[in-house]
Amino acid sequence: MLCITFDNFGLVAQLPPCPFPEIVSAEEWAQYNQIGLSVGHPRLLNLLKQLRISTTYFAEGFSAVLHPTELKRWQDAGHEIALHGWKHEMWSNLPSKEREEELIALSVASMRDVLGEGPQGFRPPGLKINSWSDSLFEKYGIRYVSQALSRAPEYEDKFAPIGITYTKQTSPIVVSQLKVLDTPDTLIDAALVSPAFGGLFGTLDDDGAYEIFYNLAAEHERTKPDRPWVFIIHPFVSGNRSWVGCDRFLRRLHAQFGSSAFKTARAAALSG
Repeated sequence: MLCITFDNFGLVAQLPPCPFPEIVSAEEWAQYNQIGLSVGHPRLLNLLKQLRISTTYFAEGFSAVLHPTELKRWQDAGHEIALHGWKHEMWSNLPSKEREEELIALSVASMRDVLGEGPQGFRPPGLKINSWSDSLFEKYGIRYVSQALSRAPEYEDKFAPIGITYTKQTSPIVVSQLKVLDTPDTLIDAALVSPAFGGLFGTLDDDGAYEIFYNLAAEHERTKPDRPWVFIIHPFVSGNRSWVGCDRFLRRLHAQFGSSAFKTARAAALSG
């Protein structure tokens, strides 16, 4: 099953100072989140509607405060809304269980006010939860967590050039009370797409990056159709400079496998 997901909702997460001044102007970089919201979202919603694909948006809880109309638009279009922190805090950097509970409580309450229901899924920014997160999420109605079960040791080092640091975890966090949706930290648009095409860490243009993603997705669906293939799209990347590649990627997958192959993160995580 193909599980297409989205991260980062609008202006909630603050971008660091432009790390690529020779490629992207500081003025354009300052508008990236707004571009994702005003340009990327409509493009993506329209395409998903055409293809009849259901997806999951892992949105920050504060997006329900800043962008309630836009958030409700995704829900009304049939997409799942799940959590991605309160204001995109790097989750493994949180200092205590008490602070994490405060952020989860704020997020769930804000989402419920706008959407009429609380989220059932959570994806930690940085793709790693804390040792106390398991039971805490269950308390607030979270039924599954989308996180990376394995990680190359150098993964965290990629963030330093763009002004983001977080605590390295030397051992995996055991989750016993929640379902886990394994979310590889390599299947992210920003990981392969170069800054010149809207990405953060990569070296490829949108065609080159999405050709790799397409081949990985197609091979997975041909050989392991009952297991989820989880992919992360950022509208400020793939609804912006990488739009052409993203559009072609989703259309090709849809043409080969049809709408029924695409599942929400909740359906994928809770199906087993």
